[in-house]
Amino acid sequence: MKALFSGEALSSLRDEALAALYAAVNGMAESQLGTDPAVLEALVDQTLPAPARIHRSEVTFEIGEASLKSFDLLSRPRHEDGILVLLKIPFSGDARYFNVSAAAGFEVPPDGGVEGQTLLVPIPTTSTDETTVVAEVDARLDRIERLLAHQAEEVARWRSVLRQAAVRAIEDRRARLAMETRTIAALEEVGLHQTPASPR
Repeated sequence: MKALFSGEALSSLRDEALAALYAAVNGMAESQLGTDPAVLEALVDQTLPAPARIHRSEVTFEIGEASLKSFDLLSRPRHEDGILVLLKIPFSGDARYFNVSAAAGFEVPPDGGVEGQTLLVPIPTTSTDETTVVAEVDARLDRIERLLAHQAEEVARWRSVLRQAAVRAIEDRRARLAMETRTIAALEEVGLHQTPASPR
Protein backbone atom coordinates (compact mmCIF):
# COMPACT_ATOMS: atom_id res chain seq x y z
CA MET A 1 0.00 0.00 0.00
CA LYS A 2 1.10 3.58 -0.60
CA ALA A 3 0.57 6.87 1.17
CA LEU A 4 -2.94 8.23 0.68
CA PHE A 5 -3.59 11.86 -0.26
CA SER A 6 -0.18 12.10 -1.94
CA GLY A 7 -0.74 12.04 -5.71
CA GLU A 8 -1.53 14.96 -8.00
CA ALA A 9 -2.60 18.34 -6.69
CA LEU A 10 -6.19 18.54 -5.49
CA SER A 11 -6.78 21.21 -8.14
CA SER A 12 -6.41 18.54 -10.86
CA LEU A 13 -9.97 17.43 -10.03
CA ARG A 14 -11.19 21.01 -10.45
CA ASP A 15 -9.51 21.16 -13.87
CA GLU A 16 -11.15 17.87 -14.86
CA ALA A 17 -14.52 19.24 -13.72
CA LEU A 18 -14.06 22.37 -15.83
CA ALA A 19 -13.26 20.28 -18.91
CA ALA A 20 -16.30 18.09 -18.26
CA LEU A 21 -18.48 21.17 -17.77
CA TYR A 22 -17.43 22.67 -21.13
CA ALA A 23 -18.10 19.33 -22.83
CA ALA A 24 -21.54 19.13 -21.18
CA VAL A 25 -22.48 22.63 -22.34
CA ASN A 26 -21.36 21.85 -25.89
CA GLY A 27 -23.56 18.75 -25.85
CA MET A 28 -26.71 20.54 -24.65
CA ALA A 29 -29.64 21.26 -26.96
CA GLU A 30 -30.14 24.94 -27.73
CA SER A 31 -33.40 24.93 -25.77
CA GLN A 32 -31.50 23.84 -22.63
CA LEU A 33 -29.00 26.70 -22.70
CA GLY A 34 -30.36 28.68 -19.80
CA THR A 35 -28.45 30.36 -16.97
CA ASP A 36 -31.05 30.10 -14.23
CA PRO A 37 -29.68 28.78 -10.91
CA ALA A 38 -31.25 25.34 -11.29
CA VAL A 39 -29.47 24.73 -14.61
CA LEU A 40 -26.14 25.95 -13.24
CA GLU A 41 -26.37 23.82 -10.08
CA ALA A 42 -27.28 20.76 -12.15
CA LEU A 43 -24.20 21.31 -14.36
CA VAL A 44 -21.92 21.65 -11.34
CA ASP A 45 -23.39 18.55 -9.68
CA GLN A 46 -22.99 16.62 -12.94
CA THR A 47 -19.34 17.50 -13.50
CA LEU A 48 -17.76 18.03 -10.07
CA PRO A 49 -16.74 14.80 -8.30
CA ALA A 50 -18.55 14.51 -4.97
CA PRO A 51 -16.10 14.82 -2.02
CA ALA A 52 -15.35 11.57 -0.23
CA ARG A 53 -16.77 10.98 3.25
CA ILE A 54 -16.04 7.97 5.42
CA HIS A 55 -18.79 6.14 7.32
CA ARG A 56 -17.10 5.69 10.65
CA SER A 57 -19.92 3.75 12.28
CA GLU A 58 -19.62 1.05 9.58
CA VAL A 59 -15.88 0.41 9.88
CA THR A 60 -14.81 -3.24 10.20
CA PHE A 61 -11.36 -4.76 10.67
CA GLU A 62 -9.17 -7.80 10.20
CA ILE A 63 -6.36 -8.64 12.60
CA GLY A 64 -3.48 -11.08 12.56
CA GLU A 65 0.12 -11.69 13.57
CA ALA A 66 2.77 -10.10 11.40
CA SER A 67 6.51 -9.59 11.13
CA LEU A 68 6.88 -5.82 11.17
CA LYS A 69 9.79 -3.90 9.72
CA SER A 70 11.10 -0.89 11.63
CA PHE A 71 14.33 1.10 11.90
CA ASP A 72 16.61 1.78 14.85
CA LEU A 73 18.18 5.14 15.71
CA LEU A 74 20.92 4.53 13.14
CA SER A 75 18.33 3.86 10.41
CA ARG A 76 19.20 0.16 10.34
CA PRO A 77 16.24 -2.07 9.46
CA ARG A 78 15.00 -4.64 11.93
CA HIS A 79 12.03 -6.97 12.17
CA GLU A 80 9.81 -7.42 15.18
CA ASP A 81 6.86 -9.68 15.82
CA GLY A 82 3.60 -7.83 16.24
CA ILE A 83 0.08 -7.62 14.93
CA LEU A 84 -1.46 -5.94 11.91
CA VAL A 85 -4.91 -4.38 12.13
CA LEU A 86 -6.46 -3.77 8.72
CA LEU A 87 -9.27 -1.23 8.84
CA LYS A 88 -11.99 -1.53 6.20
CA ILE A 89 -13.62 1.87 5.96
CA PRO A 90 -16.73 2.33 3.78
CA PHE A 91 -17.01 5.72 2.12
CA SER A 92 -19.28 7.66 -0.20
CA GLY A 93 -18.20 10.10 -2.86
CA ASP A 94 -15.43 9.85 -5.44
CA ALA A 95 -12.47 7.56 -4.69
CA ARG A 96 -10.10 9.86 -6.57
CA TYR A 97 -9.96 12.17 -3.56
CA PHE A 98 -7.80 9.61 -1.77
CA ASN A 99 -5.21 9.81 -4.57
CA VAL A 100 -4.74 13.59 -4.66
CA SER A 101 -3.16 15.92 -2.15
CA ALA A 102 -4.96 17.15 0.94
CA ALA A 103 -2.61 19.52 2.72
CA ALA A 104 -3.99 20.24 6.17
CA GLY A 105 -1.39 21.76 8.47
CA PHE A 106 1.26 19.22 9.37
CA GLU A 107 -0.93 16.15 8.93
CA VAL A 108 1.01 13.09 7.79
CA PRO A 109 -1.02 11.14 5.21
CA PRO A 110 -1.61 7.53 6.30
CA ASP A 111 -0.83 4.52 4.14
CA GLY A 112 -3.71 2.71 2.54
CA GLY A 113 -5.52 1.68 -0.59
CA VAL A 114 -8.97 1.67 -2.15
CA GLU A 115 -11.12 -1.25 -3.24
CA GLY A 116 -14.43 -0.14 -4.69
CA GLN A 117 -16.09 2.07 -2.09
CA THR A 118 -13.93 0.77 0.77
CA LEU A 119 -10.77 2.38 2.09
CA LEU A 120 -8.19 -0.10 3.40
CA VAL A 121 -5.87 1.25 6.08
CA PRO A 122 -3.25 -0.98 7.77
CA ILE A 123 -2.14 -0.27 11.33
CA PRO A 124 0.92 -2.30 12.35
CA THR A 125 1.82 -2.37 16.02
CA THR A 126 4.16 -4.11 18.44
CA SER A 127 2.28 -2.77 21.44
CA THR A 128 1.06 -5.24 24.05
CA ASP A 129 -1.51 -2.75 25.35
CA GLU A 130 -4.86 -3.03 23.62
CA THR A 131 -5.87 0.48 24.71
CA THR A 132 -2.88 1.84 22.78
CA VAL A 133 -4.07 0.04 19.65
CA VAL A 134 -7.62 1.39 20.05
CA ALA A 135 -6.22 4.91 20.51
CA GLU A 136 -4.16 4.54 17.34
CA VAL A 137 -7.21 3.37 15.37
CA ASP A 138 -9.20 6.38 16.58
CA ALA A 139 -6.31 8.71 15.77
CA ARG A 140 -5.99 7.28 12.25
CA LEU A 141 -9.70 7.71 11.56
CA ASP A 142 -9.60 11.25 12.97
CA ARG A 143 -6.69 12.10 10.67
CA ILE A 144 -8.49 10.79 7.58
CA GLU A 145 -11.60 12.79 8.48
CA ARG A 146 -9.55 15.98 8.90
CA LEU A 147 -7.88 15.51 5.52
CA LEU A 148 -11.22 14.87 3.82
CA ALA A 149 -12.76 17.89 5.56
CA HIS A 150 -9.96 20.09 4.19
CA GLN A 151 -10.64 18.79 0.69
CA ALA A 152 -14.38 19.36 1.08
CA GLU A 153 -13.77 23.00 2.03
CA GLU A 154 -11.72 23.50 -1.14
CA VAL A 155 -14.35 21.77 -3.29
CA ALA A 156 -17.10 23.97 -1.81
CA ARG A 157 -15.15 27.03 -2.97
CA TRP A 158 -14.85 25.55 -6.47
CA ARG A 159 -18.62 25.49 -6.91
CA SER A 160 -18.73 29.27 -7.31
CA VAL A 161 -15.91 29.14 -9.87
CA LEU A 162 -17.68 26.40 -11.81
CA ARG A 163 -21.02 28.25 -11.79
CA GLN A 164 -19.32 31.33 -13.24
CA ALA A 165 -17.56 29.17 -15.85
CA ALA A 166 -20.91 27.57 -16.76
CA VAL A 167 -22.50 31.00 -17.32
CA ARG A 168 -19.66 32.04 -19.64
CA ALA A 169 -19.73 28.72 -21.50
CA ILE A 170 -23.51 28.89 -22.02
CA GLU A 171 -23.40 32.51 -23.16
CA ASP A 172 -20.51 31.76 -25.54
CA ARG A 173 -22.36 28.80 -27.02
CA ARG A 174 -25.57 30.76 -27.46
CA ALA A 175 -23.56 33.46 -29.26
CA ARG A 176 -22.00 30.84 -31.56
CA LEU A 177 -25.38 29.33 -32.34
CA ALA A 178 -26.84 32.79 -33.04
CA MET A 179 -23.92 33.51 -35.36
CA GLU A 180 -24.53 30.19 -37.09
CA THR A 181 -28.22 31.08 -37.60
CA ARG A 182 -27.36 34.49 -39.05
CA THR A 183 -24.74 32.95 -41.34
CA ILE A 184 -27.22 30.36 -42.62
CA ALA A 185 -29.72 33.12 -43.41
CA ALA A 186 -27.08 35.21 -45.17
CA LEU A 187 -25.91 32.29 -47.31
CA GLU A 188 -29.46 31.35 -48.24
CA GLU A 189 -30.12 34.93 -49.32
CA VAL A 190 -27.43 34.55 -52.00
CA GLY A 191 -28.99 31.33 -53.29
CA LEU A 192 -27.05 28.68 -51.36
CA HIS A 193 -28.80 25.86 -49.56
CA GLN A 194 -27.71 24.11 -46.40
CA THR A 195 -27.09 20.37 -46.48
CA PRO A 196 -29.73 18.70 -44.25
CA ALA A 197 -28.33 18.05 -40.81
CA SER A 198 -29.56 16.98 -37.41
CA PRO A 199 -31.60 19.64 -35.62
CA ARG A 200 -29.85 21.55 -32.87
